[in-house]
Amino acid sequence: MNTSHQSNLFVPHPRNSLSLVTLLLAVSTAAPAYSQSIVAAPDGTGTLVTIEGDRFNIGGGTRSGDGSNLFQSFAQFGLSTNQIANFLTTPQIQNILARVVGNDPSVINGLIQVTGGNSNLYLMNPAGIIFGNGASLNVGGDFFATTATGIGFGENRWFNAFGDNNYATLTGNPTQFAFDLSHPSAIVNAGNLNVSDGQNVTLLAGQVINTGSITAPNGNIAIAAVPGSSLIKISQPGSLLSLEVAPPRDSNGAILPFSARDLPQLLAAANGETGLVVDANRRVYTAGGTEIPPEVGTAISTGTLSVAPSVSQPLVPSQIAVIGDRVGIVDNATILAPSGNIRIGGDYQGRGNIPNAKIALVGRNATINADAGTEGNGGRVIVWADDKTAFFGTVNARGGSSSGNGGFVEISGKNNLIFDGNADVSAVGGMNGTILFDPRDIIVVSGASAVDDNQLNDSQILAGDGGNADFTISDTKLRSIVGGTIILKANRDITFNSGLDLGNTAANALKANLDLQASQDININSELAFTGNFGLTANAGRNINTTAFLRTNQAGTGNLDLTAAGDITARLMSTGGSINLVSTGGSINIINAGISTNNAQTGSVNLTAAVDINTHGITAGGGIVLSSTGTNGNINVKGRIDTPFNGTTGVQIEAGNTIDLNDTSLGAIEVIGSGGAISVTSRNGNIIARQNIQSNRGNIALSAATSLDVQEIQTSGGDINLSGGNILANEGVFAFRTNPLDPNATGAVTLQSVNNIDAQNINAEGTVTLNSSQGNIIVRDTIDAREDTAAGVNINAAKDVRVETILAGGNVNIGSTTGNVIIGENTGSTNEIRSSSRVDGGTPGRVAIAAYNGTVTLNGLIRAGKAQKTGDSHIDIAASRFVAINPGTGQLLDTVDSNSSTTVTRPTSLFAFPANVTFIGNVNINSGNVSNITPGLARIVFSDNLQNPTATNSSSIVTGSGAEVIRIVLPRSQNFAVGSAFDPNNPNLSGTAGSINLAVAGIPPTLTVLLENASFTPPDILRQPVTQPPNGDPPTGRNPNPPEPPSPLPPDPTAFNTALSSQGVERSGTPQSTCVGVEREEREGALTPEERCEQPEQKDKPILDTSAVTPQPERDR
Repeated sequence: MNTSHQSNLFVPHPRNSLSLVTLLLAVSTAAPAYSQSIVAAPDGTGTLVTIEGDRFNIGGGTRSGDGSNLFQSFAQFGLSTNQIANFLTTPQIQNILARVVGNDPSVINGLIQVTGGNSNLYLMNPAGIIFGNGASLNVGGDFFATTATGIGFGENRWFNAFGDNNYATLTGNPTQFAFDLSHPSAIVNAGNLNVSDGQNVTLLAGQVINTGSITAPNGNIAIAAVPGSSLIKISQPGSLLSLEVAPPRDSNGAILPFSARDLPQLLAAANGETGLVVDANRRVYTAGGTEIPPEVGTAISTGTLSVAPSVSQPLVPSQIAVIGDRVGIVDNATILAPSGNIRIGGDYQGRGNIPNAKIALVGRNATINADAGTEGNGGRVIVWADDKTAFFGTVNARGGSSSGNGGFVEISGKNNLIFDGNADVSAVGGMNGTILFDPRDIIVVSGASAVDDNQLNDSQILAGDGGNADFTISDTKLRSIVGGTIILKANRDITFNSGLDLGNTAANALKANLDLQASQDININSELAFTGNFGLTANAGRNINTTAFLRTNQAGTGNLDLTAAGDITARLMSTGGSINLVSTGGSINIINAGISTNNAQTGSVNLTAAVDINTHGITAGGGIVLSSTGTNGNINVKGRIDTPFNGTTGVQIEAGNTIDLNDTSLGAIEVIGSGGAISVTSRNGNIIARQNIQSNRGNIALSAATSLDVQEIQTSGGDINLSGGNILANEGVFAFRTNPLDPNATGAVTLQSVNNIDAQNINAEGTVTLNSSQGNIIVRDTIDAREDTAAGVNINAAKDVRVETILAGGNVNIGSTTGNVIIGENTGSTNEIRSSSRVDGGTPGRVAIAAYNGTVTLNGLIRAGKAQKTGDSHIDIAASRFVAINPGTGQLLDTVDSNSSTTVTRPTSLFAFPANVTFIGNVNINSGNVSNITPGLARIVFSDNLQNPTATNSSSIVTGSGAEVIRIVLPRSQNFAVGSAFDPNNPNLSGTAGSINLAVAGIPPTLTVLLENASFTPPDILRQPVTQPPNGDPPTGRNPNPPEPPSPLPPDPTAFNTALSSQGVERSGTPQSTCVGVEREEREGALTPEERCEQPEQKDKPILDTSAVTPQPERDR
């Protein structure tokens, strides 16, 4: 018995014993001496033997101090056929302990019974015990037979097989057995040892051979072969199914001479009644030809061991244990424990509370059965050896035929395993069970049998055949196992050789779950396929390498689960269930093909690695998760990630470093479903996805610590959220779109960057938000926030903001903390910022633009509100300078509604190149200028129903070089108030409150000011040109030849000498205007045509028609 796993190892005893082989020969020549039956020993115990015919009535003896134990002693103890040993007891006696001290083995071919009570019976004979084929039991309690030299009751309280004992102290139940001899004798059972329902049978000796039948209905059976010079402790009192091998007890005083017999000697005493054969060379064989090694610690059963209940009794799960250094269940052996626990050679994975075998054998015709019967779960069967296990028989642990789950079977050899048997843990009315194989190395080979199968041919595997260093199992044998889970567990590697036939056809596919567990590597070099709902689980201490196809039934739910401490390298995997790959310390590499869940609508794909993930396309009906948990791990997908079914799960990708989804022509990610989200996160690196990312209804979120480089992102109703150090999305037809599948969808787009945002087209059903905390924002095409909703647009950057057309149903807010704001960098009349809801009752709209420390440049139109809307719309601009560049024929600033307002705050200059500036509603130009610095017409329009048609706070209107026209238009006759004179000490032309400064920078200066339906209230001040450079240039956008802004006006209130032409003016109050060559005069009433410079036809022309306006020549001062 291998005791390497125990804390207490046996120590050889110094005493010597006779060679058992020699003694056997001696006994063999004097066999008649053993015909002697039962003789009491004259050693003071008071044992009495009364003979009545063939009955030996045994009484007397010595009681323990509490009266619960009865001790008896015999010089010889044996029974011939039909003889009866009748132990007399009382209900008060719990245990009868009988020893045989005559140095002769006990050969029993009759009946042993206990009458008068249900006392347990212990029979101890260190010389050996043989139960012949006529032996039987009639015992109401447990039955123990042992060749130990002592039975212990606690610390230093022993019932010794020889010598005197202090019987009064031996109270309670036995807890240990001492084997003081170095080569303890054997027990052979060829009879029928049956006990009552719920009772136990234990055979404990140096060697135990069962060729007969042992039955303990609903009880327990233990066959234990133990080493010499050892102490066997019962870990659980009253049960020998839990044993511990410890050092031998100390010997106090001389031990009487005692000779142990080896197995050949003992069999000779039985006169051939055991079913064993001793050849001329003194080798012992079973009837089936299996050689039994001569060493102690051998436990073999060729007969029956059963704890099945009797017909009238309900099932109670029970236990059977066969324990020894070498254990064998051979010939036609049967072990039966319905729903019970069967242990042969050890416990689960060599752990537990019984000693482990070195070698275990289950022969070709042996059957181990732990089936449940009609109802209940299958039992638990363990066949274990620390060195080598060879299994050629049949083991079943099936669930009940009407209900119950399959059981658990482990067939393991720590170093070597041969399996060419049959195992079944199926369940008709429940879940299938599990089969575990656990050797050092496992190799699955092609063919009908494995290379180690021939180890059984010489019938000597228990005698120490070497076999291969690895466990080999044939693919045929794996296919023969139906139902449950097959566990192949190796202390080193598991290898599936190439050329196996485990999946080429449905008939050859595996019909059970396969669980591979290797301390080192798992190598799969042949296709593995599974039928039904069965699948693969693989767990490696190092790496997993699959160079072949792995798949499960498309219509089933079988999963593929691979876990490795190192790398996982796999080819195409396909399953009807889920695919889960986990590398806790390495990378995952999917080579040559992709991953698919066979269009199964619920199958998911999960790849998790500590380092990198490299895969081809992934298709899954359920969710897809790719996770690189390490700080520097990368994810590279060379194909499309697709969830084609209408589920609610989505795609989640996370890595410590770079995520590259770029190597595909079919798009990067597509999620089809009613709520599947897409989440891609790079904790420390970049995300590259220059192919489409699309979700049917779910949200899309991409986050990269460094940069985010994407192309087209689209979701139908969900939100799009992008964040990163930099965001680049400037390629493709459009960058972001949230098209709804229903009209109530409100998908928003949010871009959050530490540095720069460079995007293309943005379409959203909800609000569009762009934020850059330290950089620039560029949107090169339209931002459309769906005007039939109240969705707005919010853009904020630390530096420059450059946008083109913005369409929003809600408010538009654009801001720059330290940079410029450029509207319409691509010049042309199509650029527009429009804030207006098209929905009945929607908001009229508001546009706010702020560049407090920079310039606002407008190359297009700004429009807030629509004519049919009620309520106020507003345009608010706050900047150091406001520049308008070539907006075309439209209105530059349009708030439509008369109750609305346009506010321009803090500009040093408002430039037009040329431009039309339209103020609709209240107009505030606070401390700034409107400048037309390119030849052409600057048209400044004020809408109808002005509540406060006043330009205040010292604003200036400045033209550029050449002949210029500034047209100031009001829809009806009303005052255009200007306030006090220009402040000559203000270098920025701000003027004092209430003044408007008109200036022309041409040489010679020519300015035409057209006042329509308005009058000037003095003082109006016209200034002559200057040549000083401006304070900063206006933003130029993409204009290759931007015009220069005007120079500041000089502090000279008297330098203007050109004429003021006032055309088509209807005024009231005191006019102050001058026609060409006409001095200014004050009068009341309307001007006559002559006073209007004889140009009355101008009244009927459109207000934008300037064909009749000509520059006026400069006059002498």
